[in-house]
Formats: sequence, C-alpha cells, structure tokens
Amino acid sequence: MADSPTDGLMQTLLRLRLCTTADVRRCRPRVQRLTRDLPAFDSVWIDALQRAGRLTPFQARRLDGVGDPRLELGPCVLVDRLGPARTGRTFVARHRETNEHCVLKRLVVDPAEHENVLFRLNELVRRARSPGERSPGGSVVPQRCLEQDGAVVVVSPWIDGPSLGELLVRRGRLPPRVVLAVARQLADGLAALEATGQVHGDLRPENVRIDSGGRAWAVDAGVRPAVSPTLPFREEVPDHYDGTAPELVGTGRAFDAASDVYAFGCLLWTLLAGRPPFPAGDVLGKLSAHRDRELPDVGDVAPDTPGLLVEIVTRATSRSRDDRPTSFGQLVTALGPPSASDRRTLAGFRDSFQRSVPRMPAGDGA
Repeated sequence: MADSPTDGLMQTLLRLRLCTTADVRRCRPRVQRLTRDLPAFDSVWIDALQRAGRLTPFQARRLDGVGDPRLELGPCVLVDRLGPARTGRTFVARHRETNEHCVLKRLVVDPAEHENVLFRLNELVRRARSPGERSPGGSVVPQRCLEQDGAVVVVSPWIDGPSLGELLVRRGRLPPRVVLAVARQLADGLAALEATGQVHGDLRPENVRIDSGGRAWAVDAGVRPAVSPTLPFREEVPDHYDGTAPELVGTGRAFDAASDVYAFGCLLWTLLAGRPPFPAGDVLGKLSAHRDRELPDVGDVAPDTPGLLVEIVTRATSRSRDDRPTSFGQLVTALGPPSASDRRTLAGFRDSFQRSVPRMPAGDGA
C-alpha cells in the first residue's frame, strides 16, 4: 500500500493548502483499514481526507474527477457551490493567502457588452468603497472584479447563514414578528445602498441571508443591474422574477429605487404568505401577472399580519410607481430603525433551525 497519495494529487493538495503532510499521515490508518493489501488509489485518500474534515464533499468530487476538475478561480480556492446545478456558477471560496471566505459569482456576459459590464461592476465597487459615501451596511456589494477565461467574476463577502429561501422551504410562512425584524434591517441596509447611488436590482428570498448575530443581509447588491440595466429575459428560473415591478416588463426601463421598493414589498408578501404572490410556473406567466394584476391583499392571505406590515406591503407593491414610497429612507421612517431586539428575534429564529424540528416561536401564528 502507498504511504501517501500520488505525487500529482499531493502537489495539488499542498499548493492549494487543502491539507498538510501531517493531515495525510493522520489519514493513513483509515486508508490501511479500507485497502488492506490492495493498492491505495487516490480516490481512497480523497475519501479519507473528506471524512477527516480536510476536504469538503464538493472539493472531493472535483479532485476525484467528477465534473469540472478546477478548484482555483483567481486567488481563491473553491470550497462549495451555491444553488442547484442549473444555476451553479456561484461558489463559496477561500482566499489562499488570507484564508478569508468569500463568494465568487462567475458571470457569462455577451462579448459585445463585456467592457460595459466590467465598467459598471467596477463603478459599483468604487462607490461602495468611497470614503465620502455612507457604507452600504446590510447590503453586500462586490469587493472586486476579476476576468478569467473570457468570463467576469465578482468577489463578495461571504455571509455564513441560511437564506430566507431556505428557511421558507423548511418552515413555510414566517412569523410576522420575524418578518418585521427582517423588514427593518433590510430597509436600513437598502437605504444605505441607495445613498451610494446604487440599486439592488435582485431582491428575493434567496438573496437575503441571516448570520449568527441575527443580522439580515441583502447579497448580490447591484450585480444584476450591472450585468443588464434593464430586465433580462435570458434566465430560465421563474423564481428570479417574483419581484418584478410592472414598469420593467417590456418597456426597456432601467432598474431604479421604485422597482427595488416593489421587489421589497413582494419579498415581505412572500415571507408572510409562505409563497410568492404569483406562483406561475413559467417566466412569461409571472411577468404578465406582475404587469397586469394587483397583488392579493396580504392581510387576506395571512390574517395574523399586523396592520403596519399590511400597509407597508400594500403601498410598496402598488402597480403605480407614484403610489409607492419614494425611497428606502421613507420605509425606515415608517417601519422604525432596526434594534437589538430585532437581532435577538432573528438570531433565535435562525438557531431554531439547528434542531431537527424548528421550534415555533411563542405567540406567533402558524
């Protein structure tokens, strides 16, 4: 039996800092038990390192030749893939030098628009970093842009926590006090983003994450408008259109504060109701519904919703732009600023999902 992986695998493991020679030594007893007198193929070593916690399942599959074998993207080592396979161009990664975790989103861009997209993304990064601007707070804006193999890659901070989309799948509709805490935090973070002259452009449950401290973060802020300032129709995932403002459909109008406010209202509606306002199974069906129909009253769908939230959702999702709040600053005034109590509420709700069966917060409806 070989005392270590092949030279090629060993060099890759050490170069990418996936493990050390000491880690390999500690895995030898396991490999010996599995192989006895048979040759220890690299796949056995990879399995042993995964079981020892030195490799993630994603890294093990790639090292073992399943799918794309690459684990490097710019200065980062890929750790895991986010999202289902059909949208699997987003990765959690680790910077090789700093060991900090980040998110890499590989964007497939029309070659004719490559330079324009890169300019808009770099402008997004610049504005977020500008010392004269208010920090975007609870909105996660890319920190830098890379180019690799003709693609544009945006690098953003990693928020280690479940998305609201994940929690909706596991819990169904969220308790109103949890939604109110989310609404206050998101409105405050989006007001800060607004102050930098940017819009989010892609507010939906999958793009809001809750960290262990009970803070709600709107991730991918500004990326969608940078790639396509007007509504794109290239995507095939209907859920990506659940917050599409009526004025964006078929008009060529750019994403702006009013369309973000509409998406914010649709997000709250979805959290309160446990489903999107127009659950059509195809993109065109969703877009037609948002363009032509008023959203159902969330108070009818979720009767335990407090009056303040009903009013906010109703105003934010008005089909007329002029009837919506004009800014997230106005929404912060209406909702109230985020508080330590909101963070405790969200932290407790998030922690309840660490158990096998989520605990129902006391005093909230189903």
